[in-house]
This record gives sequence, C-alpha cells and structure tokens, in this order.
Amino acid sequence: MRHVPIVSFLAVGLLFGLNVAAIAAPPPLPAWTWSWSGFYSGANVGLSWGQSKVTETFVDSLSGATVFTGGGTIGNITGGVGGIQGGYNWQLGNFVAGLEADFQASGESGTAGFGCAPCSATPVTTSVTEKLLWFGTVRPRFGWSFTPTTMVYATGGLAYGQLGDSGGINNATTGTSFSISKVSAGWAVGAGVEGQISGRWTWRVEYLFMELQEPSGTIATPIRAVSPGCVPGINCIPGPGNGNNNVQFDPWFADSIVRVGINYKW
Repeated sequence: MRHVPIVSFLAVGLLFGLNVAAIAAPPPLPAWTWSWSGFYSGANVGLSWGQSKVTETFVDSLSGATVFTGGGTIGNITGGVGGIQGGYNWQLGNFVAGLEADFQASGESGTAGFGCAPCSATPVTTSVTEKLLWFGTVRPRFGWSFTPTTMVYATGGLAYGQLGDSGGINNATTGTSFSISKVSAGWAVGAGVEGQISGRWTWRVEYLFMELQEPSGTIATPIRAVSPGCVPGINCIPGPGNGNNNVQFDPWFADSIVRVGINYKW
C-alpha cells in the first residue's frame, strides 16, 4: 500500500509534463491551399509556322523611274521554338489577371523565289531565305478558373524579335547577293489553358499569333535597267540613258506559334 502515493505522484507529474509540452509546442501550420496568385516562372517548347509577303520594286538608278513592281509570298517559314517565361497573377474568385514576359530562341526558316521578266535584257530572278532568329513578348493575361486548379485565358500585347533576309538577285550574266536583318517591334495575341500538376507545378498549352516588322532596304545591283513598260523579247534592251536596277525590298511577317510549357509557382 505504501507504493500507492508514489504511483500517484508519478502519474500527476506525467500529466503535468504533458500539459507543459502541449502549451510550449507551436501551433500546427495551416494546410497549404492552391491559388493562382503569386509569382511563377518556367520553360516552354513548341512549333511555329508563318509567311512573309514581299514587295520588290525595281528602280532605274539614273532616272529614278520605276521599272517594275512585283514580289510574292514566302509561305513555308517553319521551325521549332523554345524559351523561358515568367510573370505574376492576381486571383479574385474565379477571375485571374496577370502579366507575363517570355523570351524565345527560334529555328524558323523558309525560302522562295520571285521573277521579273521586263527588268533587264534577260529575266531577273530573286531568291530569298528568311529566318526568325529570336523573339519575345510582354503580355497581360486574363483567365477564368473553371475548376479550382485549371483555367483558360486570353492574352495579347507587345512582341519583339529579329528577322533576317538573305539571298541573291541575278539575271543570265550578272547579279548580287544581299543580307539584311532588323530587330523590330510588333504585337501578339492568343489563348491558352493551364492547370496544376502537383503541388506548385503547372502545365500549359498556348497558341499565339504574332506580327513583326521586317528588314527593308534598297539593294544596288549590277543588272542594267530597261525602260519601263518594255515588251520582253522585243525591246527590253538597256538604252544609253539607263542605269542599273536598284531593288527596294519590303517584306511583312506573320507567324503562328503553338507551345507547351511547365511553370513553378513561387
């Protein structure tokens, strides 16, 4: 019986110790819940296909008279793209608004040829290769979260990038090569869908349509010009007052981009 006070004393001490430990322990952290709000960054890969409408104007270097205006379309400008993106979202209920910037490397390239019969004593041909070297965008995004972890969005804003055109302008006897490039601004619009993978990781699929200003300029050639309105095979012979053809090259570029990406929400 004398052991009873000792056991009671130990039991009281144990209960007291447990209460002290419970009071001293920090409260449990609240469970993390998904929200679109906050910073994010990630990477993407995709494909792009575009076209360039080219206007060529052949001008007599001496008289300044327009000999011929022609051109055509480079319609097979295709290639892969890949890059990084980052931005910030604000969420209010199901509505999500954000601002995003991205930078892309591009392997997009295409070739075409144009002709001008009444530009010299023999037909003139132009061959051109156009490349989209790199581009980027800065765009607001406006989305709707149709499930707690998946949203659709529309986007549009500034686009910028570098385009390069190279090739040659030749007739049967002579010709010249050219290479011009330009970093220019334009615009882009598109739409996409994004959803949670697990934790803070998300996936996305996006389409963008983009237009950029292209390099333009005047290319001096050694090809002798003829009088405007000549008839090929009859009187397309350079006269003593004719100079060489200066070719004013003015392309315009439009592109479609489909890409998939992954983001981490910080």
